[in-house]
Amino acid sequence: MTGTKASTQITQIRTVGVPVTDQDRAVEFYLGKLGLDKRLDAPMGGGKRWIEVAAGRSDVAGQL
Repeated sequence: MTGTKASTQITQIRTVGVPVTDQDRAVEFYLGKLGLDKRLDAPMGGGKRWIEVAAGRSDVAGQL
């Protein structure tokens, strides 16, 4: 080793999957408490939904 250490700088987060047991409660938290915008809410069958939220000015949605 030369004594230098490598570093990684994160400049973007594109998508993060967050599994939850109560989707309605999660949506309420992410929109109401964190102030995110809902970008997509689509049924997946079996009573489950694919939900995407993102920060207001973000051009990329995140999965919930």
